[in-house]
Amino acid sequence: MTIQVKDLSPQLIGLLERVKNGEEIIIQDADLSVAKISAMKNTNPKQRMLGGEENVVKMLNGFDEPLSDFAEYQ
Repeated sequence: MTIQVKDLSPQLIGLLERVKNGEEIIIQDADLSVAKISAMKNTNPKQRMLGGEENVVKMLNGFDEPLSDFAEYQ
């Protein structure tokens, strides 16, 4: 289930601010730990840019020629 922050209670919003600052929140029911709130890794990584590896990989002439090691399979 996913819920928007605007739909949370003010107390929970305060806890989320603490999580954003690196804290981990454990929720207990009596002596039983029932949930943990912790920060997630970035789920929206930067979009990749086409051509970002330009001049990093160089294709040599004849790179796609058959290899002599595999001549018997041709």
